[in-house]
Amino acid sequence: MVPVIHLAGNRNARPSRRRIRHDARRECDPYGRSRPIKERKSTMRSAIFHTAAAALAITGCSGFSSAGEKSGGDATPVTLRLGTIEGEGAPYADEVEMFADAVETSSGGSIDVEIVWEAPGPYTGESERNMAAMVRDGEFDLAVVPTRVWDQLDVTSFQALQAPFLVDNLGLLNRIAGGDLATEMLAGLDPIGIEGLAVWPESLRHPIGFAGPLLTAADFEGAQLRVPTSGPSIGLAEALGVVAVDNPEDWSAAVAAGELDGAESAFVWARDLPAFGTMTGNITFYPKANTIVANADAFDALGGDGQDALRRAAAEALDYVVETNASEHDLALEYCAAGAASRWPEITTSPS
Repeated sequence: MVPVIHLAGNRNARPSRRRIRHDARRECDPYGRSRPIKERKSTMRSAIFHTAAAALAITGCSGFSSAGEKSGGDATPVTLRLGTIEGEGAPYADEVEMFADAVETSSGGSIDVEIVWEAPGPYTGESERNMAAMVRDGEFDLAVVPTRVWDQLDVTSFQALQAPFLVDNLGLLNRIAGGDLATEMLAGLDPIGIEGLAVWPESLRHPIGFAGPLLTAADFEGAQLRVPTSGPSIGLAEALGVVAVDNPEDWSAAVAAGELDGAESAFVWARDLPAFGTMTGNITFYPKANTIVANADAFDALGGDGQDALRRAAAEALDYVVETNASEHDLALEYCAAGAASRWPEITTSPS
């Protein structure tokens, strides 16, 4: 018996893991609608982070002199450019901004982090690989890169996270990210000139069907699904008989033309899906986690105190993510309720 929730992927309702906006700007979703940017209820997340940042400032635990103290008060802070793949509405945007703030606090103001959203340009199937290559090659000092893409640069230490049906809950993902396994995985980046700072948990990946629910092996056979470029991900898709589609230029047109039957996705990315569909919530392929990394040369140039400041900030951001990540249960309820309220008269549950 596979419980399946039929719902509408309404982009007007943001999932819980979205950054708070404090202005009245508007944004357009892929349907061309314009809507005000809403605030997300994340008081607890903000309180936790700012308390931690204040503690760092009070205790002076970094031991890193401020720029002013180094040369009479007029030295310019070191600026590190941090690249991200997606824009400011990404589920991981909160921790990126809070990492940047924590670096400034932990370094006593001697290091400033400049965030460059959508650093590789508008998203394509090559964006993740391009971001990884850009930080490796020194085009960026720092970057947020999904663990799943490192195998495209011959780093295989993260592939265990993509093992099918192994990591199927956020609690386990959180423990991996905060333990020795994450340290060992990050060490695999050393040979390509990357310093791994932390693994940040993000989401669990489920099948969603646009043309119909994906429930049985027969449903997957021959289905055209959007699957991000990653060796293990593509391997699982092929084992299921799926025709893996990288990233259509126009998702909505591909769905309308019958060229895209579904996707491998997550509740936190619901508003970016091109069509309404059926999320099979109790099938978890694998998780998605992100690495916060530094170019090795840029990292070495900081010296011990600066390196420690980055490591502390990455760890603080990890604690923040683990403490405040919304549960799959809550995300599913929010996702279904939002879609049903605007598009469906009721939420339909199929026991088959």
